[in-house]
Amino acid sequence: MPGPCSPDFERLAAEMGDFGCDTANAVLNLHNPFGLDHFTMPVLEWAIFAGAVLSLIHAVRRRRQGDPTVLALWIAAIAYLVIVEPPLYFPDKFGLMEQTGLIFVHNQFTVQFLWDRLPLYIISIYPVMAVLAYELVRIVGVFERRGPFVSALTVGFVYHVFYEIFDHVGPQLRWWIWNPEAPSNPPFFASVPMSSMVTFAIAGPVVLTWLIRVLVARRAERGELSTGTNLEVGGGGFGVDLDADTDPDVQYPSLAGSIGLLEEFRFFVRVEHEVPGVATSRLTPVLSRASFLPGTDVQID
Repeated sequence: MPGPCSPDFERLAAEMGDFGCDTANAVLNLHNPFGLDHFTMPVLEWAIFAGAVLSLIHAVRRRRQGDPTVLALWIAAIAYLVIVEPPLYFPDKFGLMEQTGLIFVHNQFTVQFLWDRLPLYIISIYPVMAVLAYELVRIVGVFERRGPFVSALTVGFVYHVFYEIFDHVGPQLRWWIWNPEAPSNPPFFASVPMSSMVTFAIAGPVVLTWLIRVLVARRAERGELSTGTNLEVGGGGFGVDLDADTDPDVQYPSLAGSIGLLEEFRFFVRVEHEVPGVATSRLTPVLSRASFLPGTDVQID
């Protein structure tokens, strides 16, 4: 079935090379990685795809360690892509030709989707950039010292620094071509439209981070989300609250119900030396118990 190729796409595709979407598959298109326009293109797409896989593995590990925010951000970045990208490729189908026009056209990469318009590396770069910027800001302690808004702005700044390198280098290496006739592209900053810098490199990551910090991070810090390493049961049940000294290789149950009304017990597994005060003695687990007011962190014994 012929693809939705607009005249602007045909013109820009002709400048990039001999390709179009008239005979392209609507779902998946594969191309010879050794026949691409520039030698950097297969290197780029597989490096970014590997980064997406590694960032997902990292996010899952953080989730198991008690921090669900990175995994939530990874998933949110993919959701953001699904919302944002299709109108960029088919503005005529979304009624956006007068407002935005066709902003750019990607060159052909090894793996592409949507009538040869969406490269695999573009899908991959959304979570890669989001997780990279978020984790760099987390590591330096901004989230602990500042609120969600300042934290989101900081992540947006870090994201912008990395993204603008990509945004300026890409057209020079024929990864994509900007459409100078698109009404939303002027003015340009060097070779990049200001609209791209603001929308994709600043506003998008700032909004995503703010939502993650408000909707996920706060709830996780209050213990409202199951993190995979925390188990609490009050009153008539039992539970284990695993602290940082427990074995990370041991898989523990994730959550049990809370049924107590008058008293809540929390059991802690601590690791201590068999001989107190002797650091060379063998480590051994010690079971401890504490009593709290139900649903609070107020200890009553």
